[in-house]
Amino acid sequence: MYILEKYKKHNRYNDQYDEVYNYLLTYCDKGYNEHFHWARFEWMIGHPMLEADQLDHIVLFRNQDGILEGMLTFDTFYGDRYYIIHNNNECLVREMVDFISGQDGESAIVKVNSKDALLININIRPLYIKDLIIRVCRIRMKNSMLYQVLIQIIV
Repeated sequence: MYILEKYKKHNRYNDQYDEVYNYLLTYCDKGYNEHFHWARFEWMIGHPMLEADQLDHIVLFRNQDGILEGMLTFDTFYGDRYYIIHNNNECLVREMVDFISGQDGESAIVKVNSKDALLININIRPLYIKDLIIRVCRIRMKNSMLYQVLIQIIV
């Protein structure tokens, strides 16, 4: 079980920024988070078009000791979500996917690095389809009878 914390709304540079930046420095070059690394976060936070009123939709996942272990984020525009940034811990990734599936809406798009074997191959629900270009994971959203999560593979 992880402690969830929202990024501070309208507050681009704060103690959370430094912590996320350092977390990304540690985990961005491991192969599975290269699609959202420290420089992308730095660029996003400083971008004049950042939807700063949506910053509280960035969710930080902390272990019981309060240490940052992962995050769900968007890139500049809230509509460009979800990026699952993790430390390659399967329990964490499953909890992050469960969090996404509990959100309102019929579907969610999850951006995944092509080298993120854990997230790509995780059996999120019994129904999923694989092919060479994209993988479609079907997740039941909170208010929907549908399973619709397109995982975009980012090369």
